[in-house]
Amino acid sequence: MKEDTAKKAKIVRLVVRNMMKLKAVLINPLGNIVVLGGKNGQGKSCVLNAIEYAFAGKNAICDQPIRSGEKKAFVEVTLEDLIIKRIFTESGSVVTVTSLEGAKYPSPQAMLDKMYNALCFDPLKFSRMDSKKQLETLKALVGLDFSEQDAERKHLFDERSIVNREVKILRDRLDEMEEHTDIPQKLIDVAALALKLEDATALNTFNARTREEVAFKEREIIRYEKEIEVLEAELNEKRMILKDQIEVEYRRAHAEAQKLNDIDTATLHAQISGAASVNHKITENRAFVEIGTQLEAKSKESVSLGAKMNAIDTKKTEALSKAEFPVPGLSFAEETVLLNDIPLSQASSAELLRVSVAMGLKMNPELNVMLCRDASLLDDDSKKIMAEMAEEADAQIWEEVVGEGGECQIIIEDGTVKGSKEEVST
Repeated sequence: MKEDTAKKAKIVRLVVRNMMKLKAVLINPLGNIVVLGGKNGQGKSCVLNAIEYAFAGKNAICDQPIRSGEKKAFVEVTLEDLIIKRIFTESGSVVTVTSLEGAKYPSPQAMLDKMYNALCFDPLKFSRMDSKKQLETLKALVGLDFSEQDAERKHLFDERSIVNREVKILRDRLDEMEEHTDIPQKLIDVAALALKLEDATALNTFNARTREEVAFKEREIIRYEKEIEVLEAELNEKRMILKDQIEVEYRRAHAEAQKLNDIDTATLHAQISGAASVNHKITENRAFVEIGTQLEAKSKESVSLGAKMNAIDTKKTEALSKAEFPVPGLSFAEETVLLNDIPLSQASSAELLRVSVAMGLKMNPELNVMLCRDASLLDDDSKKIMAEMAEEADAQIWEEVVGEGGECQIIIEDGTVKGSKEEVST
């Protein structure tokens, strides 16, 4: 754990009178761990509360800080270079901050607000936070907030998901389609073929009528011949004239008929029939190309969105690599705090304790004091870890335990320090 080079303040003397259950308490703490012992209800917690009240101000002070039956109370905390004194009366509290030489600071509470942080006073508070609050606290500590980047990345992720769904739809459609080979790209003009067929039919009709006229002429010749036979005697001369005339007309019409050529309409019918099938295949080919083009565009869009997401991830990784975390391996993801790349909630009790204590120490740049109200709940290994971290950081941790065992440096009994003969002056 990397510590600030500037020396942080610790408590060298604590004086409390008539606060809550306390009557008169004077403590000159020694070492990095200050263990307060005693039975329940004797005032151990009141000692830690008094320390916090000295710094925190009215928002942290309970409704009745003055001991029952008294009208005035005070707590005085002496640091290496400052004396903080808060006096409580029925109308409220007043705080003063002075140097050891007696010089008063003009804005004492503003000065204390810079020193006080609820997290630093409780080494286990961070471990009891939910994941969301832990994440907010760690972000504030290291000065990193990826909310905008995470929101942008989520927007890109959602957008890419939509694009990828479109890619899948287009790919599925393309897989279901058939691409026809050896098919022209231009659609066959069926209407033009129909017009040709109409013209051909009209011509063939005209030709048929012409042939019918020729046949009619042939029938006329036969009829005339029969009439001539009947009237041959009297109309021989006229018959010859008419016959010659008819034959001339016949030869002329026959010659013209010989020149006529019919168009094969069967071919046009076949072309029209085949054109519909070819045009259908050409249309399918065009659709195949269009879907393929869309697929290529959407695939490129998906790759582009992925690249933007990777760029955001890279920037976050670079920022995290430059940030100074209170514990090696501590980091955070979008929704949780991580320790060695796993959620902090999955860490062992010892790891969680180290992180929580380190966070408390790191959160306060000026005051190196922590108040552990639940020390009785910690096992020996946890207490050892806390002691090692306090020594390493040259911090002062006040631990409250139930009982009067050998670990206790100070025993609180009936609102006073057991065995103390020092007078607590006002």
